[in-house]
Parts: sequence; C-alpha cells; structure tokens
Amino acid sequence: MKRKIDSFITFTRTEKLGLVALSVLLLVLITARFCMHFFIHPVALEKNDSLRIAWEKFKKVQQQKKEAQKADSMNVAGVGYQKRSGRNPISDKIYINSSDSATFAKIRGIGPKVAHKILRFRKYNTRFTSIEQFTMFCGISDDAYAKLKGHIVLE
Repeated sequence: MKRKIDSFITFTRTEKLGLVALSVLLLVLITARFCMHFFIHPVALEKNDSLRIAWEKFKKVQQQKKEAQKADSMNVAGVGYQKRSGRNPISDKIYINSSDSATFAKIRGIGPKVAHKILRFRKYNTRFTSIEQFTMFCGISDDAYAKLKGHIVLE
C-alpha cells in the first residue's frame, strides 16, 4: 500500500512551465559555455591576428575608460583638483572674504573639500577677521603661509 505524500508547496501550471523554461535555458547556457571552452581556445586566438588586435584594442579602450572615471572622481563640485609642482601657481591676489571655491582650490594646501568648508564658514560667520584666522582655519603651515603672504588679502 502506497502512502500519499502531501506537499505544502504547490505550483500552478504556468509556474511549472516557467520552471521548465528556466531549466532548459540554464542547460543551453551551460552547453554553450562548454562548447566555447573547446572551440574558442586561447591558442586559436593567438593564431588569428585580427582577433588578437581587436582584443588589444578593447583592453586599451577599457583602460582609457578607467582612467577617465578616475579623473572624474577627482573632481569635486566642479572644481578639478590636480597635483601641483613645487612652484606657486597663484599670480594675482585672492580675497578670502569674497572668492569662490575654484579660486581657493588654486592655493597650495587647500583642496576642494577645504574650499567648500571655507565657503560654509563664511556663510555662517559672515567674514574672516584676520589672515591668521584664515590660515588656522585651513590648517596652512607657517612655511606655506610665508609663500602665500603676498597673495592672500582680507579685502
């Protein structure tokens, strides 16, 4: 005598058809991957120069995209932050109570984040009262301040 086993999981006809379709699709994908392993072998790619050249071109484009994304991630709030050489890039005066973040980013030792912090300070505290207050707020060292002394102006 056979016992009848009751199952708590029941599927409708369309669900069963969906499961069968997914199973068949999975089987087809596994078979295709297996065939690709044997029929498109790396040794065959080395023999065919056009495929090798296309592959190298693809890798080069991918590398350029990664470099472009890295350069884009260095931009904060539209201000590009670039590493600078040892000389001072500032040629004119910077008015610390009225300049924008792009102007502050030109100062060596002040990046886009500190420039944004300066603008927030000015928004809530109105103005810097002295250049020393500005240098202490930004964390500029005495040596850097000596180089920038002629360029930073209160206004």
